[in-house]
Amino acid sequence: MNAPLPRIKARLMGAKKKTGERIDPKNFKNPLWMKDKGDEFFKNNDFLSAINAYNSALQLDPNYLEPLSNRGICNFKLFKLDEALKDCYWLLEAIAKAVKKESQNKGDLVV
Repeated sequence: MNAPLPRIKARLMGAKKKTGERIDPKNFKNPLWMKDKGDEFFKNNDFLSAINAYNSALQLDPNYLEPLSNRGICNFKLFKLDEALKDCYWLLEAIAKAVKKESQNKGDLVV
């Protein structure tokens, strides 16, 4: 799963040349920044680039769920319904695990 990061770097460097924006290389190690870049691509209907940015964010922090839900929406927009369903399933699984863990920490009974 190392492929998205180089692709997203190349895409962002191309955008940098057009806009003159200065991109700090440290940002490529920041999952929040990568998710925000994915959101920018999404707003411009560039769903493939958005997916790459969300993949990079997830690669950097697998517990960061927002890029997972956003990637699912991109897959849905691209009619990649199997991938969208997988993202939704993984998201629901992660949420269920978090709720179960939180309930156990509070001493609640979870069935």
